Amino acid sequence: MIVLGVLAYLLEKTIAQIRFVNVTLVGSLFGVLSSNILMLNEGSVGASGGTYSLFGAYIFLKYKYEEYLPGSINSIPVNRLVLLLLFEFYAEIFWLELVDYINHLGGFISGFMYMFLARVGPRLEFVDQPTLFEKGLFATLVSGYALGLSYFLLLYYGVI
Repeated sequence: MIVLGVLAYLLEKTIAQIRFVNVTLVGSLFGVLSSNILMLNEGSVGASGGTYSLFGAYIFLKYKYEEYLPGSINSIPVNRLVLLLLFEFYAEIFWLELVDYINHLGGFISGFMYMFLARVGPRLEFVDQPTLFEKGLFATLVSGYALGLSYFLLLYYGVI
């Protein structure tokens, strides 16, 4: 909830809305896929991987472009973010039960890699301008999630 309350607000002001939604949806998808592949006996559902992908995207921007970020998004020091992330994973692995830390780790890595691969420019001049590929990815992901949700709701209510 800290990530959604603080980092999502800051990221949404910095990167394009399409890029923001893509980071979240790709993180959710890769979080669930990594969990289902690596945790053979258990399945995974949920959007927590998408939340952690926002954390990964923010860490990448802070690490690579800290001097070019606006003051509002640059307010949290990198060492505090890394400490928060390490504490979070430590708590999930050793203290909290029934928390899918593999999903969270997959989401974090996918958010970090998405921003690494995204065209943002050497001084963040293109950070708010998604490419044509990202716009197509956005349309595909939103359509896929909407169709999947519609299908499962129709199954749940016995229409199909």
